[in-house]
Amino acid sequence: MSTIYAVFEKLDDQISSTISEWNLWTTAIALLLASVVACGVILWEDPDTHPFLLLRQSTPAPVRQPGGSAVYRSPQRPHGYPLRSGLDIKVDGAPVWAAGKDGDLRDIWKQAVAGSRDEEGQHPARSGRIFTIRGKEEVFEHELGNAAGDERGFEDRGGADMWVQASFHKASTSLAKNYEMSPPNGLLSASFFGFSPVLLPFGQRPQTDEAVLGQLRKTSPDVLIAGAGTIPLADVVHSCPQLKHVIWVVQPSNRHIDWNEVPEGFGGKVGVSVWHEMIEEKRSSIGGDLPYDVDRPEDSFRLVTIWQREGDEVGDVVEYTQANLVAGVSAFISSLPPKRSITPSDLLVPADSMMTAYSLTVTLAALYSNASVALNSVAGPGADLELSARLVAPTIIVASAETVARYHAKVKEQAEGAWFASIWYWLRSRALTAGRMPGGAFINRAMAPSTVSSVGTTPGQLRLLFVSERAHSGCPPLSSTVLSDLRIFTGARVVYALTAPGVAGAVSSTNVYDYRREDEDEGKGEAENARGSSVTAARHSHFGVPMSCLEICLVDTAEHKTTDEDCPRGEITVKGPAVVNGEASLGVLGTFRDDHTLAYL
Repeated sequence: MSTIYAVFEKLDDQISSTISEWNLWTTAIALLLASVVACGVILWEDPDTHPFLLLRQSTPAPVRQPGGSAVYRSPQRPHGYPLRSGLDIKVDGAPVWAAGKDGDLRDIWKQAVAGSRDEEGQHPARSGRIFTIRGKEEVFEHELGNAAGDERGFEDRGGADMWVQASFHKASTSLAKNYEMSPPNGLLSASFFGFSPVLLPFGQRPQTDEAVLGQLRKTSPDVLIAGAGTIPLADVVHSCPQLKHVIWVVQPSNRHIDWNEVPEGFGGKVGVSVWHEMIEEKRSSIGGDLPYDVDRPEDSFRLVTIWQREGDEVGDVVEYTQANLVAGVSAFISSLPPKRSITPSDLLVPADSMMTAYSLTVTLAALYSNASVALNSVAGPGADLELSARLVAPTIIVASAETVARYHAKVKEQAEGAWFASIWYWLRSRALTAGRMPGGAFINRAMAPSTVSSVGTTPGQLRLLFVSERAHSGCPPLSSTVLSDLRIFTGARVVYALTAPGVAGAVSSTNVYDYRREDEDEGKGEAENARGSSVTAARHSHFGVPMSCLEICLVDTAEHKTTDEDCPRGEITVKGPAVVNGEASLGVLGTFRDDHTLAYL
C-alpha cells in the first residue's frame, strides 16, 4: 500500500509543479500541439480509391498461346464476355432488360441535339453548345440545333457541283478548327449522307506543299475543302486528276476577293466554290430535319486519316469505320468513374488537333454527353496550353504530350524561384502521395504562388486533363513525376493514354485516380520498335489498362520473349471492335508491369 501512496504522491507533486510553472508560452505551445493533432483528425480524408485497386489494374487471361503472353483486358470486360462494341442505345418501347444497339455517329449527333435526360428518361432540352475562339478577344457561340442547315448543305448542293452522286465518295479537308468545317461537323455530315471524309493533318507540324500533294494522291479524294490560298490550286488539280470539286473556306477579311476562279487550262475539269456562299445560297431552302433513319451500307462511310510517323512527312493512310469510332467513344465514356464522368455542365477544349483519332474520340464523347465544346485554331502538338483556353473556362482539356511537356517546363521554371512555391508544391505532393487530389479550387487559388500561371479564365475550374502519347511519333517522354507535377500545377486529374494508328481512341489509359509517383531511376530505358531501333528516350510513365473495346497481347520478337523475364515482354498487338480490320500490331515493344499496367519496354 505504501508503494501505491508513494506513486500518487509523486504524481501529485509533478502536477503541482507543472501548474505552478504554467505561463503564456506554455499555453501557446499546448494550443499549437492540440491544433496539430485536431487538424490531423478533423481534416483527414480517405484516398480517392483503395490502394489495392491500383496493384492489379488489368485482367490477364488464365491461359496463353505459344509465342505470346496472356491476353490482357480491362476489368470492365472480363474474359469470356464480349468486348464493348457500341453505345448501347435503348430502343424506345423495348423491355428494360433488352440489350441496346451499338448505334453510329448519327446517334451521337441525335443525342447531342436532343439534350440530356432526367431521372425519368425525359429530355429537359438541355444540350451542349459549340464555341469558336478567334483571335484574342472574340468568342462565338453556336446552338447545336442550328447546325443542321450546315450539314444538309452537303446533301442539297446537287447538280453540276457533284454533291452526293455516285461519283462522290470522298471529301478531303485541310483546315484549322472552326465551327463551319470542324472535323466533328464534317464527320457527322458524312455519316448522315454517306460519303467518306478525309482529314489531312493541319497544324501538327510544318506541312510543305509536296507533303500535302502526296497525301492527296494517297487518299484520292473527289472533293477538297481547304483554307483559301493555303495551297496552289493548279498544283492540286495537276496532281489529283480524280478531283472534281474544290471548296475554299475564306476568312471574313478576304471575302472581297473572287475565289471562284479556275486556273487557266483546267476549265471544265474541276469546279470551284466558296464555303460561306454555298451555305448562304441554300440555307433558306434547307430543312432542319436530318435523315436519322436512313439505312446505309456499312462500307458507305470511312473516316480516312493520315498518321505521320517521326521523319515521315506524307504519313500512312488509316481508314476507320463507324463501328470502330462508336466502340472507341463508348470505351472512353465508360473508362471514367461516375463521379468524374463528362456532364452537361462541362466545357471541353481540344488543345490537340482533331485530325488525330484520340482527340476526335474525346470530342465526340463530350458531344454525346451533352457537354459544350470550345474550338480554337491554337491546337496540335506543341501548342501553347494557356493560349488554347485563354478566353474560356474549360473543365476538360485534351492535349498532346508535346503540349503538356512544354507547359510543364514553363511553369516549373516559374515556380522554382519562389520560396513559398516550394512549400505549396511540397504540401500538394504529400496529398498526392496519400492518394488524394490536394485541396479544392478555393484553397488552390489562395495558396498558389503568383508565378504559377493558370489555364483558362477561371483558375481551379479545370478538373480533367487527357494527354495522348502517339506511338512512332517522337513524343517527349512524360514520367510519373511530370504527371504528378501537372496535377499540382493545373489542379486537374491527369489521364495518360497510348494511341496508335489503326485504333479508334486510345489503346490504353491510366486510371483517373492513379496518382502514384515512382522513383526517378525506376523505369529507365528506351522505347523500341519491333526491329530493335530506339523510338524515343524513355522514362515514360505507364499507360494504364487496355480500353474496354479491345484486348492486348505481347508477341515474341527476335530479341525479347514473353517468358524471359518475370514480366512479359514483346511487341504490342491489339484486337477488338475499335481496331481497324479487327487486329493490328503497333510495332513497338512493351511490357505489363507487376501492377498489370502497360508500359514501354
